[in-house]
Amino acid sequence: MKKNTLSIAICLLFILTGCSHQQANQNKKTDVKIDAEKNQITNFQEQGEKIKKIQTQASNSSIYKNEEYGFQITLTDNWRNYTTIPMMGKIILKDGDIFGIEFCIPLSADSHMRTKMPGYECLFKISMLNIREKEEYQKRVDLCEKEQKETGRAMHLCNSEIGRSNEYIFLGNIIVQDSSDEGAVALRDVEKIFSSFQVIKK
Repeated sequence: MKKNTLSIAICLLFILTGCSHQQANQNKKTDVKIDAEKNQITNFQEQGEKIKKIQTQASNSSIYKNEEYGFQITLTDNWRNYTTIPMMGKIILKDGDIFGIEFCIPLSADSHMRTKMPGYECLFKISMLNIREKEEYQKRVDLCEKEQKETGRAMHLCNSEIGRSNEYIFLGNIIVQDSSDEGAVALRDVEKIFSSFQVIKK
């Protein structure tokens, strides 16, 4: 009888211990899940704040000035309330990184265009290429011009340089394939905007 009672007590102890371990593991999993959800919410909030920050940087000023890279451009009336997005990409020279800034116009409320920047359509980019790459860049331009001359086809401009300083070669490129009605109007002014380019820091 005592043996049976002892056995039952031991079994109950194992069951209770197992339950407490299971409960502890369950609590741990719940805590991890809650932490993950909190992190996800925080990430969403941070992303939202970044987008909000970018959107609140939309400018009514016709002059865009970049002190860091030392240049400015003048935008037209069709670029009212534009905004900018910094981008990092690759350029086919020595496969080095190149930094660029995309310029975007606000879309109308009834526009159904799907864009990477909600509410905005990015139309052109100014990129900064390190001046040390100037020889490689010129080789690429020469090769491109040679190919276009031989084939008679020009898919894009070979030389997109709009200015240079002691540190950078500045490249200007249109980046859209199809644009909205507002975009089509704003695109007409891009060459004029590129022509307004000025180096403000040698």
